[in-house]
Amino acid sequence: MIDRPNRPGLLRLDPTPPIAVTTGVVVCLCLMTACQSVTGIRSDDGVILPPPSGPGLVARSRSLIPDVPTPVGFVGVASKSNSYVTREGLRIVDHTYQGRASIVDAVQFYRLHLPQHGWQRKTDQSHDRITLMTYAKGREILQLRITDRRIVDVQISIRGADPNPPVTTNDIADAAAQR
Repeated sequence: MIDRPNRPGLLRLDPTPPIAVTTGVVVCLCLMTACQSVTGIRSDDGVILPPPSGPGLVARSRSLIPDVPTPVGFVGVASKSNSYVTREGLRIVDHTYQGRASIVDAVQFYRLHLPQHGWQRKTDQSHDRITLMTYAKGREILQLRITDRRIVDVQISIRGADPNPPVTTNDIADAAAQR
């Protein structure tokens, strides 16, 4: 508000802004916050990823792969996932899941839950925000590649093969180079 004092040529600005200006600023800030939560962090397929609800990860009650649990809040990336059963009855699974968590929580989740589903850990190596884990069950090999980008990627591969595949440090270097 502009106040004109008795002396010509002098203007005095009132330091208290009008209510309309204050209300407008508050509404704009609220809208910006709402837009940010609507856009949020998205998976590679454009699905909004919910923020973690607390420390650690919890298994969903149902998973697309019955003996490989999925953490709550992680979503499947359909464009990077495929699965089928061969004529010999072996599963071929390539799934990618993404979520907002720490790589430490994701690794701990699979270390805890996979043995509960009959998987035996064979190898487990970490290097530069990438963890490669190999598990075996019967004639199947489960390989996990967990990477920490802006979000955590969990790539799951299941194949019928030798239950004791050798994993070398070159595997980790190759995975780091693919980032």
